[in-house]
Amino acid sequence: MRITKVKKELSYEQQALIHEIFFCVARSPDGVTRWQRNKHNPILSPTKDAWDGDACYKPTVMWEPENNRWLLWYNGRHAAPEYIGMAIHEGYDLGFES
Repeated sequence: MRITKVKKELSYEQQALIHEIFFCVARSPDGVTRWQRNKHNPILSPTKDAWDGDACYKPTVMWEPENNRWLLWYNGRHAAPEYIGMAIHEGYDLGFES
């Protein structure tokens, strides 16, 4: 997990079943207390019958200001082997309510 320099936001993994892991995002005014989960969680989950169909895990998130987008790298697998994927979210807004 990485807390950005711009705001106190983080991505985290959540596990529903032993082989189903997905990503969520939360924010805090101070990075320590009063965490608010995003209403759009999970923001990334396994894609049925795809390379990441069993699990998405080990997220790394980076804000790319010069292109006004979030980059998220993650590991995924469907049985074996494990691969690294990237998801892109255009714009800074992650959909949190005020």
